[in-house]
Amino acid sequence: LRLLPYALNVTHETIKPHSVPQTTITPSKRALPKGESLHKVYREPLPAPPLKTSARFSMQELQLLPKEVLENMRYGDTLHQWLERLDFKHNPLKQLEALTLDPVMMRHLKTFFSQPLWSEIEIVEVYQEVAFVDETDDQTRQGYIDCLIETPTSMIVIDYKLKTIDKQAYIEQVQGYMDVVKRQFNKPVQGYLYSLIEGRFQTVEERL
Repeated sequence: LRLLPYALNVTHETIKPHSVPQTTITPSKRALPKGESLHKVYREPLPAPPLKTSARFSMQELQLLPKEVLENMRYGDTLHQWLERLDFKHNPLKQLEALTLDPVMMRHLKTFFSQPLWSEIEIVEVYQEVAFVDETDDQTRQGYIDCLIETPTSMIVIDYKLKTIDKQAYIEQVQGYMDVVKRQFNKPVQGYLYSLIEGRFQTVEERL
């Protein structure tokens, strides 16, 4: 099993917002309030799997999708980028107050950081966009965990979805991530799906 670092210097084929609620500033390290450092922790570099962008839609495929679907994808992508850049450990709600964002996007981000979960845990480290390669005797699996949180007693896996979080495929996806993390860190693991639009967590139980 290998957990790999997320390379910030990689050029991603990001779908930039268009025809959706817009931010008025570009998501970047400069967008954070003065005095608030971007705190992320990365594993030691190891040979990386193919870039995540290889799994994205091609431009031809994007052009075939309905306009509403494209707008939702772009909006979800922007929300996801902001969650990668905000510091979970140092009052993210205060960080948001210092930013100028579209009111709808601001509401969705504030809803996320106002969830009861954050008052119930003590965050030791936050790992964003964790790439992993899981090798067993008969197969090699690789993927990316949206958000991995370490507490003194457990690991928490969070997978973001734009809206629907009740699909069995999504649940099994998070269960797979939980298996990987449990073997790597040797700690109890909690798993969650989070709906960015509906603003709710769904607990994912470990496989029996």
